[in-house]
Amino acid sequence: MNFSFNGVTKEYIEVLHGFQRPMIAPIEHDLYESRQNGVIVRKARLAPIELSVPVVIKHRGRSLEDVKTELNGWLFHQEAKRLVFEDDPDRNYLARLLSVELEEYEHFAKGAITFYLDQPYRFGAQRELEVTPTASEQTITGQVETPWTSETTFSNATSHFTLKTSQGMRIFLHYRFISGDLLHIDYEKRKVTLNGQDLAAAISLSSHWDSLKPGAISLNASEPTTVTYTERYY
Repeated sequence: MNFSFNGVTKEYIEVLHGFQRPMIAPIEHDLYESRQNGVIVRKARLAPIELSVPVVIKHRGRSLEDVKTELNGWLFHQEAKRLVFEDDPDRNYLARLLSVELEEYEHFAKGAITFYLDQPYRFGAQRELEVTPTASEQTITGQVETPWTSETTFSNATSHFTLKTSQGMRIFLHYRFISGDLLHIDYEKRKVTLNGQDLAAAISLSSHWDSLKPGAISLNASEPTTVTYTERYY
């Protein structure tokens, strides 16, 4: 078995037999001590994962030092990159390199590449929802609530924009939009741009930001809008 990282696979790396991924990340509990009821769990959350991948690196015909240099450039990034294992191509992790430990031999090296997953989920497909002024029933797939982005191209001039869901999310913008304007909203960054320029000043104080929760949902927008999210799984 092999894996790809940041969209790249190295054919000279092989994942060793016996490699196992956790079924679910470690669960941390936020506890509150009550005089009447003892310890109460306020909230449970998933802890980050250190995923150690046992590998063999076959560098016959090349010096191991050259291979190490290549691996450094491939694996080390400031931002998390997609990690996909060959036996589960429809799921991926967002991972950063944590460490590489190798035992070196004449024509190969054996050891472990350890990744740090600060978002301890498996990610699935990217989904798009077409939203119109008429409320429509949709289904958010996956197992975990997920951030979203939206994109709207205005076909006529208007002085406002709204995006609402039956889960309680509502975004209200007050601005003089014109035909051809391109509006982009990023929930995770709480960022609104119009034609690439910041539009934070247009956000109404009555707006309520929220993620998309798995299951049935009704959405509507004052202008035809595409809402995009990525499935998340435990």
